[in-house]
Amino acid sequence: MSGLHSEDKFPIAAAVATVVVANVVGYLLQVTIYTTILATPFAIAAFMIVRYALYGSPLPDVLSDGV
Repeated sequence: MSGLHSEDKFPIAAAVATVVVANVVGYLLQVTIYTTILATPFAIAAFMIVRYALYGSPLPDVLSDGV
C-alpha cells in the first residue's frame, strides 16, 4: 500500500464531507443507518467528480490503468 497521494486529498475531503452531512441529516431525522447506507454511493460520486474536475481523471492512476 502506497499511502495517500497528495492529489487525492481534496477528493477524499469531499467524500468525507458528503458522509458527514448525510449522517447529520440522518441523525436529525432519526434514520441514521439508512442515510449512511445511501450516502456511500454519493460519497464515491463526490470523490470522482472532484477528482475529475481537478485532474481530468475520476479514478487514481492505479485503478484507471487496468493493470
